[in-house]
Amino acid sequence: MNKNTKKKKWVKQPKIHLIFDEKERENYLTGFHKRNLEQKFKRNKALDVMLKEEKKRIKKSQKEVLENAIKSQRGVPPELLHLIEPVTYDLPDHTVTVGQISNMDSIHASTTIDLDKTLPSNSVEEVLLKETGDEVDK
Repeated sequence: MNKNTKKKKWVKQPKIHLIFDEKERENYLTGFHKRNLEQKFKRNKALDVMLKEEKKRIKKSQKEVLENAIKSQRGVPPELLHLIEPVTYDLPDHTVTVGQISNMDSIHASTTIDLDKTLPSNSVEEVLLKETGDEVDK
């Protein structure tokens, strides 16, 4: 033999003592369904938490987008001011002023025009009544 090579000594490992318990064995063998249900419950709970966080995140981003849109519409850039200046048209019967309405809350329902109610209906019978002055039977 070579002087540099040494013979390795065998190191004895400590022995493992197993204790057999019938109740633990039964619990292990019959507990698969119970453990699967527990894992399923944990997964569902984690998914619910993630879903709530995702909904919060989406809601927050939508709110920010809406706020930014409102902020951008509030102010008019200086280069567009000449487009929104009021313009007045003088017509033979009346004067019309076209301008910007800055606050829609200040407009009441009574200021809206209902075309069916405000425009006169010129039916044939009414025109005949005016021309002849006689009553037309309906």
